[in-house]
Amino acid sequence: MMALTEAVRQGKTRYVGFSEWPLDKIEAAVKLPGVVRFVSSQPQYSLLWPNPENEIFPRCAEFGIGQIVWSPLAQGVLTGKYKPSAPPPAGSRAGHESMGAMLPKRWLLRAKGFIPSGHWLAPRPVAACREIGRNGSLGIRRNAWQ
Repeated sequence: MMALTEAVRQGKTRYVGFSEWPLDKIEAAVKLPGVVRFVSSQPQYSLLWPNPENEIFPRCAEFGIGQIVWSPLAQGVLTGKYKPSAPPPAGSRAGHESMGAMLPKRWLLRAKGFIPSGHWLAPRPVAACREIGRNGSLGIRRNAWQ
């Protein structure tokens, strides 16, 4: 933390954040005296991985730490590209030998044929904006308030 603090003091860094920290580390960092404060957290977060909602988001909100989530489309699973009873499309993460190994198979089974909608994100206070994909703003308007 002292190295990060020094980088901010020297003007080499404006803000600091962390990615995928457990709650105990976050709480310990907030208690450290004389060090720069974190401004952002970067957890994995999606319809298929809502885990940060339970503890990380509320505690970070108390500390004034914002969220910049990664994989909101669950590594492409929530895009609707994986069809029931069909192999993963060529060039997709699930179809790639090493990337596909990192995707939980239960995600693929649960989400095959999923049609994305902004309905899930709309009521969540951490959803300041949505990712705009290939459909652009038209896709957002069509899907967001179904």
